[in-house]
Amino acid sequence: MDKTQAGYRAFATRIVTRGTMGIETGHLRAKHGVEKAVILTVAAVVLFLIAHR
Repeated sequence: MDKTQAGYRAFATRIVTRGTMGIETGHLRAKHGVEKAVILTVAAVVLFLIAHR
């Protein structure tokens, strides 16, 4: 039981440290993803309008 608790604690610590380090890159990646989605949506609307003229 002690060994598994230590394993869980090490795993949780690894997740927390990786999470705090990954917040910056994750935030930037999310922002980039949103911008990409907006660009794709605009492109799709433009193509739709051109096709239906």
